[in-house]
Amino acid sequence: QIPSANSLAKIFLAPGSHITNDTAAFITQSNTSSQNIPPPAVAFISPTSGQTFLAGQNITLSVAVSSLEYISQVVFFDNGTTVGAAAVAPYNLTITTTEGSHIFSAIATSESGQTGTNQVAATVNPNVPPLVYLYHPTAGSYPYTDSLTLQAVASDPNAGGGITKLSIFAGSNQVATTASSTYSGTWSGSPGTYSFVAQAWDVGNATTATAPVS
Repeated sequence: QIPSANSLAKIFLAPGSHITNDTAAFITQSNTSSQNIPPPAVAFISPTSGQTFLAGQNITLSVAVSSLEYISQVVFFDNGTTVGAAAVAPYNLTITTTEGSHIFSAIATSESGQTGTNQVAATVNPNVPPLVYLYHPTAGSYPYTDSLTLQAVASDPNAGGGITKLSIFAGSNQVATTASSTYSGTWSGSPGTYSFVAQAWDVGNATTATAPVS
């Protein structure tokens, strides 16, 4: 039988009182219950082991945490340097980092102060800017009554890269844009002389523009 709070007070305070085996077991269990809770278990969702990125590319650090306690925070590290923290699930952080080899790690801390950690290795490679070509319009004069054909194509020479934006400009005005690597359409502008430029961006935000065509 678990003693009441009053009987415990008498046990602790009354001279000559005796602590029974049951009482001692209860006290021991109460004092050590938090110590029996295992520390948080941390598992990386992203990046995966050995994953490669391009310089300038956004990298999402994401972990899953399993714990019997409330998690107060998860702190993320890049090669041992703190890069940020997340206080609530999902435990994510988006960063950019330098070229080279990286060890990304995360430490989760529970409400009782216990910690769990995990890490993953990844590589950030140099980012070669994209290639871009403006096929139409070509240099020359066009009747004002005609819609002008606009065609451009871009490619990313980096393994694992990609084009995120392709735009065509008439002077300083953007007259066409797409999130794919090709564009084909028409444009009708006011009479005048224009310089057309195609510009592309890749996943690392590197960009290349064509020479102007008038």
